[in-house]
Amino acid sequence: MTWRLVALATLALLVSACSTTVRHPAGGTSLEQWEMRGKFSARTRDDSHSGSWRWLQNADNNTLSLSGPLGVAATEISSDGHTATIRRGGGHITVSADNTDALGIDAPLPLPAMRYWLLGQAAPATLYPIAASEREHGSLSALTQAGWSLHFNRYEAVGTMQLPGLIIATHGDVRLKLLVKHWDFSVSPDISPVR
Repeated sequence: MTWRLVALATLALLVSACSTTVRHPAGGTSLEQWEMRGKFSARTRDDSHSGSWRWLQNADNNTLSLSGPLGVAATEISSDGHTATIRRGGGHITVSADNTDALGIDAPLPLPAMRYWLLGQAAPATLYPIAASEREHGSLSALTQAGWSLHFNRYEAVGTMQLPGLIIATHGDVRLKLLVKHWDFSVSPDISPVR
């Protein structure tokens, strides 16, 4: 259950803290290829966990790497937007990118929405209907989408963009808090589609 909660926690949100470092590509920012790294905490009614995460985005493909303290329960989730492969230890399973039962938790893991949420944006309504959203000073401050209630706080300038410094997400008894410690928009991540 621990690695499952860790996977859920990091998938759900990520944020930018005061100690954020940023690298930008020459000539502008690409939203098709980027990397984020940071810390997360996850709490349910019965348990809590914290650890580190790394998200790599390359067009529609993404990879989320999660680990607890000292690398315990390292998990990698790769997705092409349709399927996701979850690797932990020596094993792996492949599931729908929206599969809720694959990790044994009662909360959906909408991987296709994550790339938008991490940038402080709603996922397209064609993917997931938007139940509610609020804006403050032009930036998304709250969003209810795909069964998650998300709160975006502490926006800061990252190059030419305003990105959230803190994202708190809840789904039922699950509460996630994510911090971004590093942004890199100059990467050319080598992420292959899930097979």
